[in-house]
Amino acid sequence: MEEANPVTVWKAYLVLIMIITPGHLEVSGFTTTNEDYPEMYDAALPNFATLGQHYDSAIGSTLVLPCKLNLTTFHENFNLVWKKDEAVLTAGPMKLTMNPRISLVKNKGGTNSKENSYNLEIQDIKIIDTGKYICQLSSIKPREVIHSVQVLVPPKIVEYHPSDSSIEVKKGASFELECRGSGTPPPRIIWMSKQNILLNGQPEHESERLFIESATRNHMGTYTCSADNNVSPPASKDFEVFVLFAPEVEVEHEIIYTGLGREVTLVCKVYAQPPATVHWFKDTIQQVTTDRHIQEQRGNRNFLNVRIMTDKDLGNYTCQASNGIGKERKSIIITGSPERCLINSRPRGPSKHEYNITWSTMSFSPIIEYYLYFRENYSVRTAVQDDMNDNFVDERLQYRGLPFLPSSYRTPDGWIRLTLGVPDENRFHPNNHHERKDYRAMDSLYTSSYMLRGLQPSAHYEAKVEARNMHGWSESTPVFYFTTASEDSHLELSAQPAISKNADGETNRAQKLSFSALIVMLFYFVSTLVEYLVKDMLF
Repeated sequence: MEEANPVTVWKAYLVLIMIITPGHLEVSGFTTTNEDYPEMYDAALPNFATLGQHYDSAIGSTLVLPCKLNLTTFHENFNLVWKKDEAVLTAGPMKLTMNPRISLVKNKGGTNSKENSYNLEIQDIKIIDTGKYICQLSSIKPREVIHSVQVLVPPKIVEYHPSDSSIEVKKGASFELECRGSGTPPPRIIWMSKQNILLNGQPEHESERLFIESATRNHMGTYTCSADNNVSPPASKDFEVFVLFAPEVEVEHEIIYTGLGREVTLVCKVYAQPPATVHWFKDTIQQVTTDRHIQEQRGNRNFLNVRIMTDKDLGNYTCQASNGIGKERKSIIITGSPERCLINSRPRGPSKHEYNITWSTMSFSPIIEYYLYFRENYSVRTAVQDDMNDNFVDERLQYRGLPFLPSSYRTPDGWIRLTLGVPDENRFHPNNHHERKDYRAMDSLYTSSYMLRGLQPSAHYEAKVEARNMHGWSESTPVFYFTTASEDSHLELSAQPAISKNADGETNRAQKLSFSALIVMLFYFVSTLVEYLVKDMLF
């Protein structure tokens, strides 16, 4: 076979290129190119000046998708085509889709079909607009920019349990609330309650399901299921929970101190579901509303107001609440006796053998007398001290500076009880100078004190006080602990050692001894030096 002439082959290739290169085809009113540029012209092909992006757009909004070519010598020879997924929407300046919400929006410039960019506008966005939008260059080797559109859908609660938004549960039983939502992106479901702290002590709980293992009255109230995906508006659903339980009664004050002729208000709080019926009793007699006894209810607070106290009004009162599940009662005592005394002395006394103990109390009737109890606190003494003081109480009564007290002043547990009257100077009427939160300005404060003598130094003591007025005795104070001063407590520290007046001779003697010691040391040093010099001269 005869080999082809190289010149002939080259000419054949050139003709073929000339046939393929200049061809153009008109389709549906817009021009698309069949040209495939050689590699040497690739740099001249237009590129996109727009990058593909992701767009989140809310329903009903308007979105503009950009598509722009770089300006080149050849860009006018190409058209831009918009597609949604595989469907062609536009070609060059021509709109092909019948969707009235979609249109082309030119960049700056006129409506010339040879502009280098076309933007696609979507109005009144709907869920069906979600997808990929492709801006494609009409070349043999297509170049394209892809935008993705996510249509945001506001959250919606689509399922919930219980269906009637209300639930009743007995105390101690479990209950469950459930809530499911829809939307784009999928919403977060959050449970909240204005009345309660939710699981693990947190104010909110993120889950479709809220489970309470054991219901109490504190779980009663409104629970809100909220669906939120950051697309406005959020959705919510309220659930009302009723916990059925027997009444629970609380009183504000178990004991109320007052005086004759005063006004007193008793308060008890009642929690119950279903709501309870409340009755007031004095001892076993049910109270009814009169001019002096007025009953009232505000929410869960129940009041019994006694306008003018008499002797007959003092005593034990009961607040009783009942419903179909059960009943409960709590007592309140109204007394005219003094309040418990308050000992306000310092716990460490300045004296070795004496201690001044001071106390005060509130009383609406004059104080008649006090009981002062005291004893040494044996629990802090050493075993040696215990052995040496087996008859400590008797010794203290007989010769430690206290007046002689018969055995009737001693209690079986070792307390010494002193009965003290009330001098006029120890009574204090504060008028407007004393304010007490629980009572009115007519209150009276009584103060008193007593000097205990004949005590041991460095000893630990206990004390307590009771007060009596015409209505009876107060409760005893908590045990008060105090300590006497030590034997050497009168000594004071000084910058220089103290020198006794009778020690002058000893001081002079010490000074003389110190001077003599100095002379001896000096003599020893001189003799040593002389001995060293002599040896040096001889040798």
